[in-house]
Amino acid sequence: MSLFIALVTVGLFVVGLVRGRSVDDIAGNGFRWLGFLVLGAGLHGILALKSLAGPLGLAPLGSALPVGAIVYILSYVSLIVFLVANLSRPGFLALLGGLGMNFLMILLNAGRMPSDPQQLAAAGLLTTIQAQQAPGLWSPYVVAGSTTPLAWLDDRVIIPLPYHEPVLVSLGDLFIALGCFLFFNDPFKRARYRFTSDRRFGRL
Repeated sequence: MSLFIALVTVGLFVVGLVRGRSVDDIAGNGFRWLGFLVLGAGLHGILALKSLAGPLGLAPLGSALPVGAIVYILSYVSLIVFLVANLSRPGFLALLGGLGMNFLMILLNAGRMPSDPQQLAAAGLLTTIQAQQAPGLWSPYVVAGSTTPLAWLDDRVIIPLPYHEPVLVSLGDLFIALGCFLFFNDPFKRARYRFTSDRRFGRL
C-alpha cells in the first residue's frame, strides 16, 4: 500500500502542476497541526525499515501487541488528527474515509493489515508475505483467514506496476487515491489557458 500511495501522490502532484496549479495554490494558506502529518509519515517510514523488523517485533512488558503494531496505530492516529484539523481542504474527506477504513482493519487485526490469500497468490506475493511472518519479526501485513472481520476491507485489489511486482491495495487505499486526486487537482479550480501571439500557452 505504501508504495501505491507514494506513487499516486507524486503522480497526481505532477498532474496538478501540468494543469497549471502552483505549489502555493495547492498549499493554500498553510495547514493546521502540520506536525501530526510529519509525525505520522515519519512513523510509517520507520515501519518500512527492514533492519528494524526484529526490534519492532518485540512486545513491551504487559503489552499484547508488538512495538511495530503500536507504532503503526500511532501513525494512523497522527494522520487522522491532521486530516480532521484540515477537513475543509478539497479531498480531505475522502482521505479521512480511506484512512479510517484501513485504520479500522488494523485495529481489528492486532495492528496489522490483512491481505486476501487468493489475490496474494494471483499476484505472486503470497510467499513474500508469508516469509515476512517469521517468528519474532515485525510485518505490517498478515494473511487474511476465514475469521478475519470485515474481510472486504482488506488488501484485495491487484494493481500492476511497471518495472515492479504488482501490489495489493484495499478499498481504503482507493479512497485515499481519490482524495489525493481531489486535493492536487481541485475540480472547482479549473486551470484555464490562453493562446498567446508567440504561440505559447499562458495562464489567464
